[in-house]
Amino acid sequence: MEQKRSFRWVYLFYLVLFLFIINRLFFFSPNIAEKTISCIVYPFLKIKTCIVYPFILATDYVHTVSGLQHKLHELENNYQLLQEKYIQQQGQQSFYKDTQELIDFAQRYKNHDKVLAQILVTSVGDCEDTIMIDAGATQGVQKDQVVVYKGIMIGRIVEVYPWYSKVALLTDRRCKVAAECKKGVTGICCGQNNGKLELHFVPHFKDVVVQDMIMSTGKGLVYPKGFALGQVVSVSSDNVTHFIQAKPLYDLSQLDYVYVFKR
Repeated sequence: MEQKRSFRWVYLFYLVLFLFIINRLFFFSPNIAEKTISCIVYPFLKIKTCIVYPFILATDYVHTVSGLQHKLHELENNYQLLQEKYIQQQGQQSFYKDTQELIDFAQRYKNHDKVLAQILVTSVGDCEDTIMIDAGATQGVQKDQVVVYKGIMIGRIVEVYPWYSKVALLTDRRCKVAAECKKGVTGICCGQNNGKLELHFVPHFKDVVVQDMIMSTGKGLVYPKGFALGQVVSVSSDNVTHFIQAKPLYDLSQLDYVYVFKR
């Protein structure tokens, strides 16, 4: 069988050689050899192109995809770093925004010893109106110290723990502040729980109208003078006194930080 295959290749070789000689003898032209070779070589070139070129394209594609994946990985890492920096800057900006007004206010009372504290928990209801702040005995906080936000009275410390304290808000029943509605119109601002305030002991002949501002007078041993307490929302009278309802000036939903004034 092997000999037959060998003879076939030999016959094929001689056949091609014979045809080449006939072509050279009877159909000779100056470029016949080149044309003949080109006819023989062209199929091989075509086959090479069809086989090798897609392989080259595939190799280039693999390299391109690998390079793009590497660049994508680098971009993802850079994006995460930038995102981390952005989050840090946003946090710093938010903290600055939340505290800058308090810091500006504190400059007015720079001779006072005070502690900046964050509000942890808020509780407003029929039983009590309180907040918990992240400043306690370790920061020098003591019972009955007042808590303020800018020029607004928030309340006073009623319980102190090592790392946090409980504040009775101005609207809590435990808070009673000597107050002034207008020049010469004085009374006691009393918390009623559930976010409500009332101004008591104002004689009926005193002029009080809705939207009047209520300020602390500083009389007593706890609350300092000159802080805003609330604003009058309704006034009714009998033959003896005014019955005045008010609302606090702070908004707990917008309140994040407060100052504790040390005595």
